[in-house]
This record gives sequence, structure tokens and C-alpha cells, in this order.
Amino acid sequence: MDNSLDHEFANYTTCHGASRIANAKNRPHMALWTLIFLGAFGLCTWQIADRFQNYFAYRANTEIDLNLESELTFPAVTICNFNRIRKSAATPNDLEYLDAAFYLPTLVDHPELLFLTLFSIDWDAFNASTELLQDFAGYVRRNGFVLDNDSLVECTWQGRECFINNFTHVFTPYGNCWTFNSDKVSPLKQSSPGAGNGLKLTLDILTHEYTENPITGNLEYGLLFQVHDQHEPPRVELVGTAVAPGSHTYANTFQTKYKNQPTPWGQCDPKKSHNFLSYYEQYTLPGCLLECRAAIVAAECDCRPMYYPGTLEYCTPLNLTACVLPTLSTFLRENNEFEACGCTVPCEYTAYSSQVSYAGYPSVQAAQFYETNFNFSSGYMRNN
Repeated sequence: MDNSLDHEFANYTTCHGASRIANAKNRPHMALWTLIFLGAFGLCTWQIADRFQNYFAYRANTEIDLNLESELTFPAVTICNFNRIRKSAATPNDLEYLDAAFYLPTLVDHPELLFLTLFSIDWDAFNASTELLQDFAGYVRRNGFVLDNDSLVECTWQGRECFINNFTHVFTPYGNCWTFNSDKVSPLKQSSPGAGNGLKLTLDILTHEYTENPITGNLEYGLLFQVHDQHEPPRVELVGTAVAPGSHTYANTFQTKYKNQPTPWGQCDPKKSHNFLSYYEQYTLPGCLLECRAAIVAAECDCRPMYYPGTLEYCTPLNLTACVLPTLSTFLRENNEFEACGCTVPCEYTAYSSQVSYAGYPSVQAAQFYETNFNFSSGYMRNN
């Protein structure tokens, strides 16, 4: 009875291979149709499994749209000097104090030994200024790189003169930096490309004011700049572009707007948008990382470096050397910063990139013009 039912099922099923096997006239025919049936069944199973795998891989397509816009938002431009403290503004005792404070970490690696070494030194013997000891951020703000009539020689925006009050101050690891077009609400717009339709600056880096110690400070001299979105804090120490003195630098800037997908197709988190961060209005990856580092330093050192956001008091030079720098070094060595901080890419953000080219400067005529009008010699311009 069972055999007849199996034979009947094989004859009437829409799975044609089964009927061929059941009605085979001899064993070779049965073996052949069995192999064909099993091969087709295996191929079908593989295709079904492959489709399931493909579906649960959450593959995403990248769509790139090139649009011709009538005008674009001009980026914020942050400018820093490699020199953090001006020679004319600091006393020799202050400079010796800073050199000693930041030189010791190059000699002692172990955090506990460094701490003991720092506090075994009679720092009062340096006779550093009270301002430096009690308000290091204020000291740098007043005695560091400043934009004034000496350093800002010329400034034009779209052919119109711009001034010192068009720049806002910001702290970075390079001390004082200055940002043009930092207004988040109504930033400047640019409707035509070209050097004459953007920002043009002539800056004097004042090399005679340099106090950088080659062991503890910067070996270079010149400027650093970064173009970035107004909502994004500058990270000049990571993505800044160096500009050598005595050169004419052209920076072609490109704007790219990104829209990322949330999980499982991407890594952005829709919850991280406006007001997610404590000290920045809009969520950005640099802002998230800066707040994370600030929290780590605050927990260990009970202060914050001048270039980190927060409400704690600013760290003193000895705080930076004894606690902040070792704490950050240990954290970055032992952790993946992005994973440890939980910082993911924003779902939407605007990025700027620059393509830099250089030209000789000044020309003979330009040198004569600056010597006549600004009393700058050719040699001074080459070095500044």
C-alpha cells in the first residue's frame, strides 16, 4: 500500500524529477534522473540560502548627485601660528618655566614617576608670573598669537576690505587661533568661484616673536589653516594645512554634503542630532570626540585644557604635564577612541576639502609696493 501511494505521489507531483525517477525503465535511467534531481535540488537550495544571506547583509548603494548651485555657503576658515607665545609678551622666567614643565615628559615615561619628579622640583624658584600660574588660558589668550594691525596686513572678502573684528578667537593645541566666517546662523555665501571672489589674506607671522623650544615645541615656522563647517570645531592639529612664509598659497575649496544611513545599512544614529552634545549645538564627529576626551580628563584631573569644552577651570601647565597628557596618552594607547567614546558618523553633515598650490612671492613689483607702503623689505617678506 505504501509503495503504491509513493508511486502515485511521484507520478502526480509537479516536481517532475520525482516522476522520472519513479517511472524509469531501468536502473541506469533511474540513477541518471536521481543525479539530475539531486543536482537541481542542491542548486535551488544554494540560491535560496544565497538570497537570504544577501538580504541580511543589508547592502547599501551609494548615490552621488552633482548639482549646480547658484550659491554655496562659504566655510569657516581657522588660522593658527606655529608660535604659541610671543617673545615680546613673555618674560624670560615664564619661558624657562614653560620649557621645564613641558620638557620633563620627554625624559620620564612612567606617569607615577613623572608625577613625583614634577612635584619634587622647586617651581617657585623660577619666579614665573602670577598670571601664568593662576590663569594659563588667559595668559595664552593675551600673550599668544594675535590678529592685530601688525599681523593682519591685508584682508579682503570678495574684493571688499575685511577687518580684525571679522575673526573670532578659538583655542586649539596651537594656542590662539582665529576663525573667519564662524557665524552659524548667517554665514557668508559665495556665488562665483575664483580667488577674487573668496577670502584673500596677507599675514605677517612675526618670526622675531618665536619662542618655540625645538625639544618641547614646534620645529616649524609658518601658519596652519583648516576649512570646516561652522558647526564643526576645528581640529587643526589633525587636518590643518601648513603654509610656509614668503609664499603665495592658493586653496581651492570643495564642499561635499553627506547623508548616511542608520543601522543596519550604515553607522549613523538618528538620535544623535541637535542638542545631543552638551557643548555643541549640532552633533559632529570632532565635537563628540572632543567632549569625550574632555570628560576623561575631567574625571582624572579635575580640570580641562583650554582647547576642550566644558565648565571646569582651565588646567595649569603642571596639570597638563602631570595629569592631562599622561591620561590621554594611556587612553589612546589602550582604546579605540571611536568605540570607547561611542562616536559615530553623523546622519547628515557638510565637509570641506582643500586643494593647495603655491606661487613665488613677492614679485619685484610687489616687493617695491610693500617696501614703500608697509616698510617691508624683500628679505623680511621671505621670512614672514
